[in-house]
Amino acid sequence: SFRSFIRRKAINFNDITPTLLRSYIQHLNPTRRRASLYITLMKSVFNAAIKEYNDDTIVIKNPFAKIDMPKESVPEKRGLTAEQIRSIANHECTGKREQFAKDMFLLSFCLVGMNAIDLYECETIEGNKITYYRCKTRGRRDDNAKMIVTIPTVAQGIADKYRDLTKGKVFNLHIRYSESGNLNANINKGLKIIGKKIGIDNLQMYCARHSWATIAANDCRLDIYTIHKALNHATSKLKITETYIR
Repeated sequence: SFRSFIRRKAINFNDITPTLLRSYIQHLNPTRRRASLYITLMKSVFNAAIKEYNDDTIVIKNPFAKIDMPKESVPEKRGLTAEQIRSIANHECTGKREQFAKDMFLLSFCLVGMNAIDLYECETIEGNKITYYRCKTRGRRDDNAKMIVTIPTVAQGIADKYRDLTKGKVFNLHIRYSESGNLNANINKGLKIIGKKIGIDNLQMYCARHSWATIAANDCRLDIYTIHKALNHATSKLKITETYIR
């Protein structure tokens, strides 16, 4: 992205000035998440280079000391109410895409907000307990983001409906779809149809995870630290968990 912006394939560290960085931030749009992410990553590269190379003959200057780091805007709250979850559960589907999307959404919600990619990839089940390693955070946690979730009775029928009879994985989603991205896209297409019919704007798979956190906090009065642990976020800070709860 930065190379495209400066229209050069390479640039020396000391040619990257505060003025150039400010222009790049404006190009990215300072309120967008990518501005915060890209500039933070560039700063990390600079810090690593300064630590590695600075000595009496080489001095890499730090342009980040003179700029205001962009802050991403507060993400939209995607948690639904318990009543909205019930409306999804009670919705009478008129097609296979709707039914599949409804099943996957409710399964995710009942499995503590399990993501589509983890439903797609999970391989271990003993009785009614699924063990998986959360894809999004497994590389950032010492325990490889290990999760053990119990399939509640209310979701057992859905879980059985999609069980992988070949026993290659827990669910047969890998047989239905060539990759998890296709699975997630198809679920969201079905949820969009359901959302229009029952009056829930921007209904998507990830709402199941946010809804679990919201209902756990607001209806069940579960403390935020327990919710944080259940969602298996990458850091010990509660900031990310707080953004999930409406």
